[in-house]
Amino acid sequence: MRPKDIGTRGESAARDWLRINGWPTARRQPLAGARDEGDLMICDMPDRRIIGEVKSGKAADKASLGQIREWLEQTEQECIHAGADLGVLIVRRFGRPVGGWDAWMIAADWIVVLTAESVLSTDAPWPLRSSLKDWSDIVTGWADS
Repeated sequence: MRPKDIGTRGESAARDWLRINGWPTARRQPLAGARDEGDLMICDMPDRRIIGEVKSGKAADKASLGQIREWLEQTEQECIHAGADLGVLIVRRFGRPVGGWDAWMIAADWIVVLTAESVLSTDAPWPLRSSLKDWSDIVTGWADS
C-alpha cells in the first residue's frame, strides 16, 4: 500500500471515530503544502478551533519520543496556520481500536484545557499523551465552555 493510502486510511479512521464520539463535524482537511493546516478539522466553532495531525503506518508504530517531539512541532505549526486554538497529534497504535490510539499534546496545552487558563506563567513544551478516547472526553468539556 502506498504511503498516501496509509495516511488517508488513518485520517479517515480517526475522523470517523471522532464523529461518533462527540465531534460530529470533524472532517479531513485538504492538503495545503508548506502552509498545511493539519489532517483533520476536529472542531470549527467561532470561539473554539481544534485541528488534528494523524500519523499511521509503520512510522507511527515505531515512533520514538524524539519522533513524537518532531511531529508535535509540526502539529503546532499547522495549528498556527489554521488559526486554531488547539492541536492534537493522533498516533495509530497497531492492534488497538481507534479510541485506544495515542493523543499527544504539549504540557502547556493540557494545562490550558484542564484549567481553562489562556496564559501560562511558564513554557511547558513536554509531550504528554492519553488515549484518543480520554483526550476526547477531556477536551469536549473545554470546547463546550
